[in-house]
Amino acid sequence: MNLRKNFKRRIKVSGHLKLPIFLVITALLSFLVMPGNLSAQEAHPLQTSIHSEEEGIDPWLTQLAKGLNPTIYIENGELKVFGEASPLVVILQGSEVSSLYEANPQFSSVELIKIVLENPGTGQPSVDLNRLPDLKNLRYILVEFHYNPCGNQTDECLPSLVGGMVVSGPQEVAIFYNLSIPE
Repeated sequence: MNLRKNFKRRIKVSGHLKLPIFLVITALLSFLVMPGNLSAQEAHPLQTSIHSEEEGIDPWLTQLAKGLNPTIYIENGELKVFGEASPLVVILQGSEVSSLYEANPQFSSVELIKIVLENPGTGQPSVDLNRLPDLKNLRYILVEFHYNPCGNQTDECLPSLVGGMVVSGPQEVAIFYNLSIPE
């Protein structure tokens, strides 16, 4: 019994030690869940990024997203290449994302992937950057919605929705979204 009392006294944490222990545990937990250790990416609205006058916004993004570029279209698992030079853009439906994981030397020059989501029935694709070995020059991913996934005439859910679609990988890729509902 005496041993038990001594044991309890030794592991009892005094009020003065509770705060430092709490801070150490909090610091460890926050290190484990730092943004670099999470799998989701941060997504930005395309229109704001293109029209922003901030330094650091790449004008090349405007050319890739809006201009005429050599492009690979993926439809029903089939790749169609348009343009004379090496493709810079891949455009595909959300259901075709798995085609990006297949080895293809034509992907080596691609800088932008544009994923088009036509309606809620297409689901939310997941792009794992770790599984894109042939996309060595990939700089941007653009997810374009042709419907409003947030509902209530807002787009407030899009940053987290799109950010959650992309799993981090070894290369740094900027993620953008665009809400473009055809009339």
